Parts: sequence; C-alpha cells; structure tokens
Amino acid sequence: MVSRIRRAVFRNVAYPLAEVVSGRSFVKTRRWLETFQWADPASMRDYQERLLRDLLVHACATVPYYRRTVDALGLTPGDVNPETFYRLPIVSRSEFQRPAGMGADGGGVNEDMVSSLAATRTLKANRTSGTTAQPIWFYRDPSLEDWGNAAAALFGAWAGLEMGDPRISFMLHSDFAGFRKRLWDWLGAVRHAPTDLVLARDGRAIATLLDRTRPAAITGYPSLLRLVALALREAGWEERGRTVPTGSRDLWRPRAVIYHSETMDRETQDLAREVFGAPVHSRYGAMEFSSMVAQTCPAKVAAGAPADEDLHVDAACFLVEVVDDRGRPLPPGDEGRVVITDLRNRMMPFIRYDIGDTGALAAEPCACGRGWPLLRRLAGRGSEFLLLPSGRRIPSLPLMRKMRVQTALLWEYQFSQPERDLLTISVVPRAKSYGQAEALHLQDEFQAFLGEPMRVEVRVVDSIPREPSGKRPILKVLREG
Repeated sequence: MVSRIRRAVFRNVAYPLAEVVSGRSFVKTRRWLETFQWADPASMRDYQERLLRDLLVHACATVPYYRRTVDALGLTPGDVNPETFYRLPIVSRSEFQRPAGMGADGGGVNEDMVSSLAATRTLKANRTSGTTAQPIWFYRDPSLEDWGNAAAALFGAWAGLEMGDPRISFMLHSDFAGFRKRLWDWLGAVRHAPTDLVLARDGRAIATLLDRTRPAAITGYPSLLRLVALALREAGWEERGRTVPTGSRDLWRPRAVIYHSETMDRETQDLAREVFGAPVHSRYGAMEFSSMVAQTCPAKVAAGAPADEDLHVDAACFLVEVVDDRGRPLPPGDEGRVVITDLRNRMMPFIRYDIGDTGALAAEPCACGRGWPLLRRLAGRGSEFLLLPSGRRIPSLPLMRKMRVQTALLWEYQFSQPERDLLTISVVPRAKSYGQAEALHLQDEFQAFLGEPMRVEVRVVDSIPREPSGKRPILKVLREG
C-alpha cells in the first residue's frame, strides 16, 4: 500500500512539480524513449547519423581540440560527417585532463575540450571517480539531465521497476553528495546502505535493514553486493524461502538486483540470484555519460542469460564502437576497446572516447524486437590485464574464473602485479581455519594456470582497501610500463 502511494505521489506530484520548476519535460522524454527503443535498426541508424552530423560540425567549429584535429587531417568542419567520422582519432582520458601548470594544482576542466559557445560560468564542473587513476573534470549540458533520468526510468522498467519503488544502494557515502541529489533520492525512495554494515559483513544487521525497508531493487558495486550476499547467507537470511510458506506476507524478495561500475563474474551473479531470489541486471555507463549507456536486455534476463552479455545501448544518446589497438572498427563479435560518442553533450563533446573497457558488439538485431544495438559481451576494464614475462596478456575474467577453486572460502580477493614477474593475490578468509596449506594450494594452482615462470604470492589479509570512489578493482597493475 505504501509503495503504491509513493509511486502515485512520484508520478503525479513530484515529476510534474519538478518539470514546472525546471522548465523541462522529463516525462515527455521518457515516453519518447519508450517508443524509440522499438525503432527498426535502419531508422535508428538514420537518427544517429543526423545527430552525429550536427555534433561533428559543432565540435569542429567551436572546440579548439577538434578544430586543430580537423586541420591536421586536411579537412574543414563541413568535411567531417558520418562517412569521414572514423578518420578522427580515438580520444583518451589524457586529452581531457587539464595540462600541468594550468591553475594551482593542474586540476579542473581542460578548456581546450570545451565549446566556445558554452557559458562555463553557469556550468558546474563534474569529476570522474578516478577508478583508472586518471580522474578528469568535465562539463555536461544541464539539459541532458532529462535524458539521464529518462534512461534511468526506462532501464528500471526493464527490471520490472516503477519510479517511486523503494531501492537500496550498496556503494560508499563518498559516491553521493549534494542537497539536490539527496532530495531526488528521497523523493525516489532510494536509500544508501550504511557503509559500516557492509564492510563489517554484519549479516544480521543487513537482513534487518532489508526486511525493514523491503526494497523493490538492490543496486550497487559487485564487490559490495558479494559481501552483502555472503553475509546474508551466513546469517541464514536466504533460508526463509525454504521455511516460510509460499505467499506468506512475511516472505519478501526484491524484484531485481542491478549492478554497475565493476565487473561481476558469473559465480557472483549466481550467488546474487540464489541469496536475493531475484534476476540480475548489469547497468553500464560512466559519470561522463550520466552512468546510463546500456543495460542487459530484459528478455535475455528473463531467459536466464548472464547479465554481462547482451546489453542494449541507449541509441538516442550514444554511439558505441568496438575498435582495435589502432582505432579501427572491428567486425561484430570481435572483442576490442569500447569507444563511445555522446551524441548530445555539446558543451564538452566526447567524440570517439576510449572509456577504458573491452567488449564486443552483436552482429544481428536482438530477438526481443528492440532496435538498439547490443553489446554482446562486456569483458571489463581494458586496464585489468595481467602482463606475463613472455608478453602474453591475460584479462581479469579468466583469473576470476580460476579463483573458483577457493572463492567459497573467501569474503573477497584482489589481484595485483607490482612487478613484471610477480602476481600477488590478497585474500580475506571467511574462517580462521584458512591457513598456509590453503594459501600454498592457491599459489600452486595459479602458477600452473599461468604456464610460465612467474612468481605467485598469496597474502592473507583482514580487509582489502577500496579506492577513493569506493570501488575495488579486481586487478591492480602497479608496475610501470
């Protein structure tokens, strides 16, 4: 009853009032997105090309960086169009970082990447979380907030949620701040779980929090969701489904688990489904893009497919490419670097931007009927590669799969490569019985798995430090080069 009232208030009062105050039209944008997702692929591509053409002319005429780039290619702004688009170089985070010597500490927005038409005095600078050790400051057109909120609402609907449904988020407090954000979360019944409960792995306290708030969705970082699920399992929370009669009002389950910002391996996806009793969805994005680039196809989720496959890209706002090391587009199905163009942010255009992830695009339209492109596979951060002495690279996912030999014994773990010939594995045991024998067994397993002379050290620790963003990379490459 409370949830129905909250949804009605949010839909009939909060949204209309917010639109009157802001002069925007979020509801109209959401309705348009709901229709556009079903556009046929040809119509969708035509629409994207129109947006791209306008963006390229604007960027090449008003952004210093792109003006110089076009000049170096021997083109004029009018020559840059969807056909010549692929001649533009891939842009990395380093281009968006403010050059050293500009400002007191070299921080802030790199004005070289900002449109001369942007009224920067009225814009609020945003900062990425710095997960890749390369945080950047950027501007985002305030009018795009409607598109981000509309995409969030649509992605929520894919997971069976309505705006106003209660949700609980497992991140860290440093990730959300500001009165406006807190107000919007309060209106939308989004609650942020206390950090201490999660890091202390207090299953009973977490269970009490969930039973009291009864969220329709559980969201957050995979590393924290894993801790939550394991803590709940040890507290016996999931056993209710076996002891409480079906249909009982005392038995509550969320409708969806939505993870973001980190890679979630298949074992953790299975753990989340088992403990929470809900389907798992992957939401993909970045702060530069309002964190709403793509989400797992709902039809695939309903069929029980892995959440890290078949993510529909919001084609109304983003053009996603998968390219090789030289920036050339790869055929569908081939894995490479994920490159994103924000088709709508004209204040500070992100064009062919290397987001730092690896993945592959699908060759055929999705059988669900949506015309939006599919990220067939999302393999995680491109920086998460173990470099062996021979020069061979191993991505983090095979390392995570190999850890299955002991993950049942662990709260969490992290790989790091401080030296070219050294792999360290930090592990947080779930029981005090974990000792030297288990550590040596894991060390031997990985040395055999790597297949070449490389030292492997297993370190038993009480906890694994998190980045300032609250995230916990699965592989930290600390070496230079």
